[in-house]
Amino acid sequence: MKKTWIVWLTCLALTMSLLGGCASKPEETTDVAQEDTAAEEIQEETSQEETVQEESETAPADPVPEEEPGTGEQTAQTPAQTPEETPQQPSQTPAQTPPQPAQEPAPETQPAQAEEPAPAPEEPEGIADGTYTISISFSGGTGKASITSPVTLYVKGGSYSAKVVWTSVNYDYMIVNGTKYLNENVGGNSTFTIPVPALDTYFNVIGDTTAMSTPHEIEYTLYFDSTTIH
Repeated sequence: MKKTWIVWLTCLALTMSLLGGCASKPEETTDVAQEDTAAEEIQEETSQEETVQEESETAPADPVPEEEPGTGEQTAQTPAQTPEETPQQPSQTPAQTPPQPAQEPAPETQPAQAEEPAPAPEEPEGIADGTYTISISFSGGTGKASITSPVTLYVKGGSYSAKVVWTSVNYDYMIVNGTKYLNENVGGNSTFTIPVPALDTYFNVIGDTTAMSTPHEIEYTLYFDSTTIH
């Protein structure tokens, strides 16, 4: 648009100069000079405008100032990094315990030993076969009747037997080691010949008495003392 105006102005100026020349020739030189000067000014203005226009077209756009960090609005806030808590390690040093006094060993307790029965006294050796007297111990019953001591002892082939006499007439039989022995003295004190399992040993016998309304078997204990043999 500016170039078009410049052209029109130039044409207008030339037309005016021609008209002036026709009017007066003396002023022709002056008008021509003025026209040349005006044309030069127009051309300078045109060149200056073109230069300004070219500079404006080629000049880079003003750079948008970058936002300095920390001055603009932050779009995302970075959470503050906190150091991870490190779990406390347990103390490696074990707790020291006070020394304990040495414990005395408990006295050894020996298991209680069952009492062994006293060994039976050995029967006297060298008792030859024959008839002897020997004292006995008697217990049991009500104490109203007993066997008279000493009694007659028979020795034969290492075996023993004895004739026992009761202080009562009411015993009709005796049982020794499961064998029944009958009264040998009917009408007098009850008398029995019974085996003796061993001397110096307690053993049980049974005597059946008829002194009550009905017969009763009563248990007794006998003991033959070998130190009293005669």
